[in-house]
Amino acid sequence: MKILVFTSVFIHLSSRLSVTKATEADFDALIASMEADTSELARQVEFLYQTRCSEASMEACARANYNECTSLYPNQTCPGGQDLNVAQCGDGVSCASLWDYSVSNTRLHTDLIGASGGNPSDPNVIETVCFTQQLDEFFIRKRAEQKPYWDRLGLRTPQMYFGSQNGAFRIYPARQSETCGAFDPRVRPWYIAASSGPKNVVLVLDTSNSMTDKSRLALLKQAAKQVIKTLTVGDRVAIVDFSWQA
Repeated sequence: MKILVFTSVFIHLSSRLSVTKATEADFDALIASMEADTSELARQVEFLYQTRCSEASMEACARANYNECTSLYPNQTCPGGQDLNVAQCGDGVSCASLWDYSVSNTRLHTDLIGASGGNPSDPNVIETVCFTQQLDEFFIRKRAEQKPYWDRLGLRTPQMYFGSQNGAFRIYPARQSETCGAFDPRVRPWYIAASSGPKNVVLVLDTSNSMTDKSRLALLKQAAKQVIKTLTVGDRVAIVDFSWQA
């Protein structure tokens, strides 16, 4: 069975970095470093998939993972910086979010959580959560190796994450989310761009008398918006409406 691997890294730019002083060679080296790390992460995921958990151990493995909202991380820290703050904290005042560089955590959309206790019920999702838990060792090692390099650039060490075609998502370092159960990697631009090529899309919307009911028209607009959200900068889209006059 072949696994499709989609990986990416996310960089927080620091105010200490003087972009104007960076040469083209510096930028090329940075991109090359990110590409190398991403390729290495992809190979690691493929290896872990081939040696993944047995069916008997999947549920116990899934329960041992940290999630985005309810978990208390073992080595929590509060890194400074306005860009790391969360708004929904206590009385709503912005405060530092909790991070843990010793573990990763998972994010699951509410559609994937069907079992009691907030755990996934889909065996495929449980399996993915299980085998990707072993990425923690890789994440910690790569951060230790790369941190001096990013420090010299004046950049915060990038986050690393993996998104599966079944919707399971793992991110390092572990961090809290402002909105629980809202994230789905499959609708993110980086995932869509990696899993499909450029598309030409034409949406034909029926605005005739049969759609005068407000609920029907609202559903039509909602469906169109959901389709548009899956598109990337490389796609082309046209929207055409027709009625009894068309």
